[in-house]
Amino acid sequence: MKAIVLFDTLFGNTEKIAHSVTKGLQKAGVEAECVNIRAANVEKLHEYDLLALGAPTQYFTASKSMKDFLDRMVELDLKGRCSFAFDTKLDSFMAGSGAKFIEKRLRESGLDIIRKRGSALVIGQKQKEAKKDTLSNATGKVVLKEGMENQFEAIGEELGELLQTSKRKVVGV
Repeated sequence: MKAIVLFDTLFGNTEKIAHSVTKGLQKAGVEAECVNIRAANVEKLHEYDLLALGAPTQYFTASKSMKDFLDRMVELDLKGRCSFAFDTKLDSFMAGSGAKFIEKRLRESGLDIIRKRGSALVIGQKQKEAKKDTLSNATGKVVLKEGMENQFEAIGEELGELLQTSKRKVVGV
């Protein structure tokens, strides 16, 4: 089984989550690679059994770069392949969800959703606090909430197990 975890990132948080998902897939015995969508070859996506896509939530939906990437995917015949959507977003009920948009587009492209979308939460930091915090990114604006990387590594393992199960269940909306 082969999987690719594709991501867009703004502050580096979605990339960290993508690497966690990849690590979990590999722990489950899946040959997995993690690729930024800017470097991804869309024409080779048919070579994978699982496509996991993640982006930061911006303006209540997926990033523009991810939307453009999904537009390019629509023309491919990926029917019957497995997929999973994830995002990073603020810990607020008003934040929206990039993963919800991604999952909808994956389904419209004929991919099977094998696990309901996931959201890794980020928290904002004031510049002063960010300088003291070794977890902060270069800009000091947002960082992953504690435990998110471990949670998504476990999700990656779960995806790997689901992928290898002959009777995998397709998740509805």
